[in-house]
Amino acid sequence: MRGLFIACLLMVTTSCFTQALIARSSLGTTTFYTTLNSAYSACINGDTIYLPGGAFEAPSQFNKQLHIFGSGAKIDSSSATGITKLYTTGTEIKINTGSAYSTFEGIYFDDHVTIGSTSALDNDLHNIVFKYCDFNFDLKFGVVTPTPINLITLIDCELNNLNGQDAENCAFYNCLLLGGESDFKNGLFKNCVFMNHVWYNENTNFENCVFGSGAYSATGTFDTYCAYINCIITYCCTGVTNTFVENKYCFPLFQYEVGGEGYGLIPGCAGINGGSDGTDVGLYGGSFAWKNGMIPSNPHVESKIILDVSNPDGTLDININVNAQDQ
Repeated sequence: MRGLFIACLLMVTTSCFTQALIARSSLGTTTFYTTLNSAYSACINGDTIYLPGGAFEAPSQFNKQLHIFGSGAKIDSSSATGITKLYTTGTEIKINTGSAYSTFEGIYFDDHVTIGSTSALDNDLHNIVFKYCDFNFDLKFGVVTPTPINLITLIDCELNNLNGQDAENCAFYNCLLLGGESDFKNGLFKNCVFMNHVWYNENTNFENCVFGSGAYSATGTFDTYCAYINCIITYCCTGVTNTFVENKYCFPLFQYEVGGEGYGLIPGCAGINGGSDGTDVGLYGGSFAWKNGMIPSNPHVESKIILDVSNPDGTLDININVNAQDQ
């Protein structure tokens, strides 16, 4: 942790005078780079990359087992560093074979993301975790054949369109889905908020979730053998093979949360303390309650004051406030 803290300070102070540096931690040694591609090229499996605020071009594909931390995905909580954006000059950000057991935190993906971009690369993509990430475009889980993507986990992420393409045994906790969701098998969605269509899922459980839109069809219309447990459903329910247990209704649904994302339940809603675990239904309940600002779990620079002019004795006044994260 001490090495991480020092790397964090070096990244912050250096960015005030020169180009922001990327830190790569490998086998107990920290090395700095000016581009993500150069840092990535030097990485071996198990390395960690710490990205400062700024926009970084992603490599042509991620195919190593890495742990990548950004500075945060929401500018209101990352004003001292800026948010970390990943983009591509190609068609999509690709996460392919070799990336099993990787983690991504505190990143704003500013292009489409595909896990398993060709059929030949689908057979070893599993146990990848995304936390506190904002997917500004589509997130797609590879192609259906020969082997679907499996065991991918998203926690406290914001998404637009989510296409599973028959991905199996994937889990989503406290995620906000603004666009549509489709095509998961044997999946789990817990304390998620859906603001658009949800369909073509199979043997998938939805627990303590909020279904906030009936614009396309009643919940369950195109799903098969799915269970909806203790959810708030504004337009309920259909599908003869689906199961609906102890679901709730309230409207309007949301109120603005001070410092939040605007998806806290309105006072009097049956979902407040109404989850199966006694916490709220939706983003702010469960074991992974929504973390405003999408700040990653590594130490976060909350504020910084670095004067442009040195003192008469040659020293420079620097005031940096770094907070540890409890999740």
